Amino acid sequence: LEFRRVLFRLSASWCGVCTQARRWFRNKGIEVIERDIEKDKTARKDMLDLAKKAGADGSQLTGVPVIFVNGRMFPGFDPYKIQAALKSNSAG
Repeated sequence: LEFRRVLFRLSASWCGVCTQARRWFRNKGIEVIERDIEKDKTARKDMLDLAKKAGADGSQLTGVPVIFVNGRMFPGFDPYKIQAALKSNSAG
């Protein structure tokens, strides 16, 4: 599992916010690695591992989506925070 991928997103098929995030990434032409926590048996464990590497604990992971941008964790979907993280990534 690569921690430094630009975007890694965990979701579920029933999640409306995940659908909104998926559409936003697609409209921006941003490639995302997406894992469904219900269909992929290792996705939840990987999510917890990535959260620990990002300095978070499991208590912050109460739902989906959880988005990782270059080692930073974003629970939920905030396009402004994601865009800022992507810009800071491309500047470095």
